Amino acid sequence: YLSLPFQEKYLQHWYALVYFALLFPVPFSRVYLHDHYRSQVLIGSVVGMVSSLVWYLGFVRGCIGIGLWRRVGACCGEKWLVWWRG
Repeated sequence: YLSLPFQEKYLQHWYALVYFALLFPVPFSRVYLHDHYRSQVLIGSVVGMVSSLVWYLGFVRGCIGIGLWRRVGACCGEKWLVWWRG
C-alpha cells in the first residue's frame, strides 16, 4: 500500500487546489485590463464565495434544506423526492 499524494479520498482537494491556482489571477487581470472596477470584482467575488458555500453546504454536505425536503416529499410524493436526491 503506497501513500501517494493523489489518493482518491484527497482527489477533490487536489482538483480544488488546481482550479484555485488557475482562477486566482483572473480578478486581478480584469482590474489591470480596465474591464471592471475594483468594486465590481469585489462584489463578484463575494457573490461567488457565498453561492459556492450554499452549494457546498446544501448539496455536498446536506446541511441546508432538510425541512424543505420533508415539505416537498409531503406535497409531491416520495417518488419525486427519491428521484431528485438520486
